[in-house]
Amino acid sequence: MMTVALTGMHEPLREDSRAAEILRTYELTFDDMQDFQASFIWEMNDMRRNISQNGTIWYKKGMYLIDLKEQQIFCDLLQQWIYIKAEQEVYVSDYRPNGQVGLESVFSLHKYRSRARYDGQEMVNGQLCHRIFLELDDATVDCQQASLWIDQGSYTLRKAILLSDSQITTTYLFTHITPNTGLGDELFRFNPNKYPGVNVIQE
Repeated sequence: MMTVALTGMHEPLREDSRAAEILRTYELTFDDMQDFQASFIWEMNDMRRNISQNGTIWYKKGMYLIDLKEQQIFCDLLQQWIYIKAEQEVYVSDYRPNGQVGLESVFSLHKYRSRARYDGQEMVNGQLCHRIFLELDDATVDCQQASLWIDQGSYTLRKAILLSDSQITTTYLFTHITPNTGLGDELFRFNPNKYPGVNVIQE
């Protein structure tokens, strides 16, 4: 999958009213959703290696379940469970946001202290999107810059590219986004009864 380089800025971005308006509409649309399910492609590049995999995310007001080839990650905002499929082990810990921008938090990246710039329109998977560049200035998050592709029709996030403080580029490409599916809170809690023989490890 092709990635787009995020170039450093030599001077602070000026306020961009069009970018701010699009982000406000996106935020209202996102907050109005009760929940959603989406397929995605995740790609990470740190100049030495390139890793890519497919997955699915279920999301509801901050709670999430992420299903990847080798693991599942559950979070109900109180605890987090990381289930390793091959080992049949689940690691349980209290939920503590640590400043890392994971898949579950990329949807609200614009809420961190940042400046935004409108970079025009681009097609993503056949959908015309607004492209917004974010220059972040927030010590609580491990991200310097990001580009967001927001669907011009539905105002859902179709693609995001993030550059971390350690110069790691992460790309998320979202497909088959289905909002308001009526997800129950129990989906976001690991239930050992559904995984016979699982070894539960409390961290």
